[in-house]
Amino acid sequence: LKRSLIFHLSILIGTTTTASIIGQSDSIFYMGFLIFFFESTICGKKKKSSIAILSFGSSIMIMSRPVVIIYLTIILAGFILYRIMTKNITFMSNHLRVPLALIIGLIITMMANYPKIKYGDFSISYSNKVNSKPLGIKNIDLSWTEWFYISQLQGNESRFGFLAPTINVRDAEKYKKEHPEVKLPKTYREYLTHDLFFIFKRLPVSIIETCFYSLRLVGFLFVLLPFYIFHKLKEKSADRFLLYSITALIGAIVWSVLWPSTVQSKHLYPIYIITICSLLGDTKLLDQAKFLYLLIFNMLFIDFVMIWVLWKEKLFFNL
Repeated sequence: LKRSLIFHLSILIGTTTTASIIGQSDSIFYMGFLIFFFESTICGKKKKSSIAILSFGSSIMIMSRPVVIIYLTIILAGFILYRIMTKNITFMSNHLRVPLALIIGLIITMMANYPKIKYGDFSISYSNKVNSKPLGIKNIDLSWTEWFYISQLQGNESRFGFLAPTINVRDAEKYKKEHPEVKLPKTYREYLTHDLFFIFKRLPVSIIETCFYSLRLVGFLFVLLPFYIFHKLKEKSADRFLLYSITALIGAIVWSVLWPSTVQSKHLYPIYIITICSLLGDTKLLDQAKFLYLLIFNMLFIDFVMIWVLWKEKLFFNL
């Protein structure tokens, strides 16, 4: 039953978030990230095979997307908080294989990017959407960051921006021209340092949005994470499933801070996978009949939501 639930949820998440579509830079990055994350937490010995797998995952992460910095920060924050909460702040020698693999992955990436570096281009990732034109439109005076930021500004004018959609890219360009007095962040780095109050003011609503959107993909599992962490700490059960749940919770909060109101499901794809593995991989929890019934109800709820969405989109009328 556990394997069936994990398989069913993984298929739903992979197809509905478009994060597992072959050929996309996002799908390649998430593959490398999940390989790196689970190998670093499951394997407890400093084996050559483990270092090779970690190096493979890290090189894919670094090459494919610049957001590797964000996800590595999430892993590090989750590991540190896990150690603090379990009152075990000692580090073992096998932990060194993770930074070692990152260094090896960085070296591999630098070697693969040698032609670019030789001519003064020091960008090591092959995909950088943030500084490019949105949707591949060349004749537009707007960046991805400006587009999202303007969408947030207009969305916050009603209902605190709750479930505010991203506005049309041409409307955003028009807003930029009509309001030259509004200082817009042109890059993602400027966005993070441009107006911190703007970001944190939107955080509570963004977290609620993240939980709301997750209902279609993982049901109530996202909402259960804080309660699961509390239960594990109360039972003094310090295992890798507690680490998974802490990492997933931190990841959801981090993305809510970074992209308020514009966090897409594909950004949370690896967070969803880690959530599933934490709550459905814990055999001690699955042995409890109440939790098992809750999982079955949760799965039926997700299937109902998916069928309802397909019906609203009138998919069945074309069959």
